[in-house]
Amino acid sequence: MQRRSLMGAALGLTAPWLAAVPALAQSWPSQPIRLVSPSPPGGAADVATRLIGKHLAELLGQPVITDNKPGANGVVAGLEALRAGTDGYTVFMGSTTSLVANPYLMKSVPFEPATDFAPVSLIAALPFVLVVHPGLPVKSVKDLVAYAKARPGKVSFASANATSRVAASSFAQSTGVELLHVPYKSAPASLNDVVTGQVDIAFVDYSSARAFLQGGRLRLLGVTSAKRSPLMPDTPTIAESGVPGYEVIGWTAMSVPTGTDPAIVRRLNAEMQKVLSRKDVQQQLASLGQDVILGTPEEFASFMRSERPRWGRMIRAAGLQPE
Repeated sequence: MQRRSLMGAALGLTAPWLAAVPALAQSWPSQPIRLVSPSPPGGAADVATRLIGKHLAELLGQPVITDNKPGANGVVAGLEALRAGTDGYTVFMGSTTSLVANPYLMKSVPFEPATDFAPVSLIAALPFVLVVHPGLPVKSVKDLVAYAKARPGKVSFASANATSRVAASSFAQSTGVELLHVPYKSAPASLNDVVTGQVDIAFVDYSSARAFLQGGRLRLLGVTSAKRSPLMPDTPTIAESGVPGYEVIGWTAMSVPTGTDPAIVRRLNAEMQKVLSRKDVQQQLASLGQDVILGTPEEFASFMRSERPRWGRMIRAAGLQPE
């Protein structure tokens, strides 16, 4: 699969298959489409979903509505999408958490992502950033490691999803520090408590942290990608800051309940490729710290098959047990 950030440059992808949408899908849609999002309103994923929905509505000629259903690592949103059926009018806006990580993080997941959802399109990759309360006496990743080692179990980290928790737990395992986990339902809520000093650090998507960073209310120590982010060229990666091999990158994607007409899946993918190929959309997603991914449903399915065991290995290596 062609992709920027995680699997190479995707902007030059040619897609002759876009013109080969089955005729059966031409009568769809004839009513509004609902994008069920596991993120709360206002976060990076929500902003991206609404941006995509706006452009999809123009291409499909029907309203595209974002329906926020946060909670339980994306399980609430996933179940909502599954209950809606297979007519193609309800779409699940999933992520690393809900589509590959949950089976390793939860003792019981009420649906099987690999079989209950049909892949439509990957959307974007998003590296996270390591931020700390500005009152914490650390200016670098090395400072943080030294500070945490001197206070085992007392330095707290906020997490709002599986990616942020795995990023922090992998960091702790790789550096030999002991951190205290404080879970949250959303990235904004977690960052509010880091800003006020109730929690010490967080691994979070750049978009959620951007306003706090620009206002000096958070201090940025590093990015979780293998290479520096174009949005933050002066910010070192965690790997180059003394944690060799460290890399944690999340992603977002679009799926529909299994059993949805393949012609609708192909049509929806074709329109998504048009949306994601737009320079203005790529620029707006880049401003959110998200790097567009292009590809077919089959490529997305193949990617999922490789991502699930990879996240399983990371979660086990981080010492996380299903809860």
